[in-house]
Amino acid sequence: MLVLQLNAEGSSVHAVWGIPRGYNSPAVLVTAYKPAPPLGFHIYAKGASMTAKKKIKLIHEGRFAAEVEVDLIDDETGWAPYLSVADTRKLDAVRFALKAGQIAEAAALARVFQLQPVSQRESA
Repeated sequence: MLVLQLNAEGSSVHAVWGIPRGYNSPAVLVTAYKPAPPLGFHIYAKGASMTAKKKIKLIHEGRFAAEVEVDLIDDETGWAPYLSVADTRKLDAVRFALKAGQIAEAAALARVFQLQPVSQRESA
């Protein structure tokens, strides 16, 4: 996953995160770099369009599922769509809370559901 972040000077930094194949976690930093023009954040000041759309991401952990609202960022760089660092952290926080059984903490950040299996006999 590519994440856009601004450094202390306001310049863009791209960070690429991945999860090892066959695992659900942890996310590991693959690389981080300052993009060369025209991919930098400065293009938005020159009139390029950047939009954010509200989307619901689903997280499933054990007997629980959560709907997490995030902004999916779209732009003209070719790297889109992507999530902000804050939304990425929110997704991780919900996932970790559900995994630890801290349902109230997850519910403070997302809409949480308890899953209940439906047997074939009950649905027939």
